[in-house]
Amino acid sequence: MCLKSLQPGSTLVVWKLDGLGRKFQHIVIMIEDLRNKEIGFRVLTGQGAQIDTTTSHGKLVFGMFAALAEFERELIVERTNAGLEAARARGRNGGRPRRMDIHLLKMAMAALQDQRALA
Repeated sequence: MCLKSLQPGSTLVVWKLDGLGRKFQHIVIMIEDLRNKEIGFRVLTGQGAQIDTTTSHGKLVFGMFAALAEFERELIVERTNAGLEAARARGRNGGRPRRMDIHLLKMAMAALQDQRALA
């Protein structure tokens, strides 16, 4: 809500970085949006206390955090895809187990074809 009222040249100040959001990827996108609108960002305490995008040092630190977040996301995607491939190689396709076996499916198809059962 307060983000909409910020004007170019102003700075959004948060007590701790986690006050802005839970996922770092979401925070990175939000801060990039602020930067594009020429709005600064500053963290007062905690893990992200070095971030002050109104200074060149803060921009550097934020850039490194953003690069690490993107790198971590890419690693997760690679590991997930590798795990899915390994599971497929073992004959596991994943997904929700079927509720109907082939016998029940054939019975249902036969019942649908029998017009007398539908009337």
